Amino acid sequence: MGFHYKVEREQELEAGKSYMLVSNHTSMTDIMLMLALVRNPFVFVGKKELVKIPLFGFFYKRTCILVDRSSSKSRMEVFNRAQKRLAQGLSICIFPEGGVPDDESV
Repeated sequence: MGFHYKVEREQELEAGKSYMLVSNHTSMTDIMLMLALVRNPFVFVGKKELVKIPLFGFFYKRTCILVDRSSSKSRMEVFNRAQKRLAQGLSICIFPEGGVPDDESV
């Protein structure tokens, strides 16, 4: 079981540059596809609730910029943390929907 993906790029990302990667969250494979497709080092912005998942949460909270979507202060703090990471030469990846929709069509 598995799948293959086809990449059509309008523009290549330049090595050594920082980018803000914004993507639609349409399936559970989106995160893995971003890791496979983007060669520049990047950090995900992700919802705080996922730290509760055993083992996954341990690594998640150490590698992502976490946001508590119910807190305006937390949402604003994401900008500060993202700016610091961009200044360090990392890119930022965010799925603004905050979750995978129930609609399974792509």
